[in-house]
Amino acid sequence: MSNFIVIEKDSLNKVSVNAECIVLSESSIVHTKMNRDDVAEFIRDGNNLILKLKNGEVIVIENFFVVDAEGVTSDLVFEEDGCVLYWFDGLSGFKEISGLEALLPTVEGSKLVGLLPWLVGAGVVGGIIVGQDGNDKNIQKDTIKPFAPSVSLT
Repeated sequence: MSNFIVIEKDSLNKVSVNAECIVLSESSIVHTKMNRDDVAEFIRDGNNLILKLKNGEVIVIENFFVVDAEGVTSDLVFEEDGCVLYWFDGLSGFKEISGLEALLPTVEGSKLVGLLPWLVGAGVVGGIIVGQDGNDKNIQKDTIKPFAPSVSLT
């Protein structure tokens, strides 16, 4: 039986699983140190991914092909000799990746993109205000000092 590490993409919770059936409750990275050549066949069965190993074992990853509301999917990664990571793309085969973080959704980045027009607008308004303060050299200013009220205590 092969050992897998399941990393939930949303919470980054990590769980070690040593079972023939892995049930994913949300989009996750399923990471194994098993060699990708140990898998004889990858089968999609509805939302499940079935790995038929050359040694006869069968591993089922339930809900692997489920796409969440944000469009995030699960990923399967094999770590081979020399810490080389191969991502199974579910369609055409494998791609070498530099690290697991490459498969995490860019939540913070997308939030910043949504805020970008507001930040640019605030910068423009701030620049106009600063620009007006610097261009008042030729304008006469009011030099009358305000009258200070007097207070008497009885």
